[in-house]
Amino acid sequence: GLLQVKRNEQNAVVGYDLAPDETLSGYYFPKALPDGYAHNYYVSEIYDLSGAMFVEQLIAYVKLSENISFVFGTTLGEINKAIAKKYVAADNLSGATVPADEISGSITLIATETYPTVGSYSVDISALISTNYDVRAAAEGTGTVEITRRTVTVTLVESDTNLSRIYGEDEYDIAVQSIENTVDGDGFDVTGKPQRASGNTVGKYPINIGTLANENYTVVFDKPYYYVITPRPIVVVPVETGNVYGQSAKTITYTTYFKGNPGKTGLLYGDSLSGALSRKDAENSDAGTYIITIGTLNPDDSPVRNVNYTVELDDSRKYHYIIDVATVTVFANAVSREFGNVSRSSLSLTYSASGLVGSDKLAGSLA
Repeated sequence: GLLQVKRNEQNAVVGYDLAPDETLSGYYFPKALPDGYAHNYYVSEIYDLSGAMFVEQLIAYVKLSENISFVFGTTLGEINKAIAKKYVAADNLSGATVPADEISGSITLIATETYPTVGSYSVDISALISTNYDVRAAAEGTGTVEITRRTVTVTLVESDTNLSRIYGEDEYDIAVQSIENTVDGDGFDVTGKPQRASGNTVGKYPINIGTLANENYTVVFDKPYYYVITPRPIVVVPVETGNVYGQSAKTITYTTYFKGNPGKTGLLYGDSLSGALSRKDAENSDAGTYIITIGTLNPDDSPVRNVNYTVELDDSRKYHYIIDVATVTVFANAVSREFGNVSRSSLSLTYSASGLVGSDKLAGSLA
C-alpha cells in the first residue's frame, strides 16, 4: 500500500530496504527524488505539502510458467533441477511481466522423498530474491507440479501348468515371471495377482491384470495372455451284454476312468456323453459274438457332443456283445395208417413250431 515518508534536503537516505511491515520514521529521501523506483518501493507522487511524499511498494507475484508433470521414478533432485526457473512473475502495479533478471534464485518442490509419489505438489518460492521487488506467491497460488503413474510391464510364466489345466483338474494361481520398469524402494513393489475371465468348461479365457497394483504404477502385460482349459481324456470300459436272437438289442452301458490312471474318475459333475457304443456288424442280428466298438459315443461332429471330454475305448482287451440262439419248440402233427397198408416211409410227417422269429423257417424234416 502507500507509505508516507518525510524528506529533507540534507543527509537523505535513498537505499534503505524497507520490510513489508516496517515504517520509515526517522529516514529521509532527497527533495529532488523524481517519480520512479526507490529500492523496493515505487514513488507514485511527490508533495511539497508539509514536506511529505508517498511511496508505493513494488511486488512481484510469482507462479509456475507452465503445466509441469513428471513420471513417478523421477528423483527429487532431477525435479528441482528441471523446475528451478519454471516460473513467471507479474508486477503488482501494471500486471506486466517482471523481467527475468529482476529475480534470482530457484523454486523447488515441497517434498522430502527421494522419489516423490503420485500426486499434486506445491512449490517453494522462498529462495527467490529481488533487489527491486518483494517476491510473493500469486493470489491464485503458484500452481502445482504433478507426479503421474509409471507404466510397468508384467510378463507371465508361460508353461502348461501355469496357463492351462485339464477340465476337472485343480487350478493354481497364475505365476508372474517378471515386472519391468519398477522403482527400487520400500512400498514400490507391485502386489496382487493376475486373474482370468470366469468359466470352468473347456475354452480359452483372457487373463487380466486382476489385483496387480501399486498406487504409483499403471500395470500392463507385455502381450495378451489366455488361460486354456483342455478336454479331459477319458477311457470307456464297456459292460459286456447281449440279447437272445429275435429280442430287442440292449443298450451297451459303460464305465469311465481318467486316461493313464484307472483309479481316477472319468466323467465328472454328473456329465454325460452323447451317442452310444455299438458293435461290429451292427446290422446283422443273427446269433453270434460281436466285438463292441466306440460307435457314436461323443463324436466330434455331433451338435450335442460334450466338448469337455475326449473319448477312447479301453484297448486292454476285446469286449463282446453276444446274441444267443433263440429256443424253438417243435410240435409234430398226428398221423395214422392202417396196419399193413402204406409203408412208414411213405407217410407225410408235418409239424408246427413255436419261437421262430419273423419269417424264419426250420430246415430239414421230421423222421
